[in-house]
Amino acid sequence: MITFSVCCKWFRWAVLPLDRTLEAEIYRDSALKRCSVCGKPYVPKSNRGKYCPDCAARVHRRQKAVNTLRELQYAGLVEIQKQGCGKPNRIYPKSYEAVPNTDFKKSGCGTPEG
Repeated sequence: MITFSVCCKWFRWAVLPLDRTLEAEIYRDSALKRCSVCGKPYVPKSNRGKYCPDCAARVHRRQKAVNTLRELQYAGLVEIQKQGCGKPNRIYPKSYEAVPNTDFKKSGCGTPEG
């Protein structure tokens, strides 16, 4: 840990706010975390932070895609067939009118308005 007397004011005010990792290495050793995906050190914005800013967007997009596909499968709008042997799954979309659940159609779920 470096004291304030070693770093000049310009360095503390101009350089460190732009490079959060450097600031954490100099002043806050305990606040520095490592990303779960890439292992790069970063300063989390909260104590729940698990990913660096670069990986966080990628992980969020993947989680959202998986959740959306799961919702479509539960609603009966897509059918997923597993291929096995390391091959990707096949996704077959169904027409909206072919869905037997009439409550789903009346509820407005999945429409742009609902």
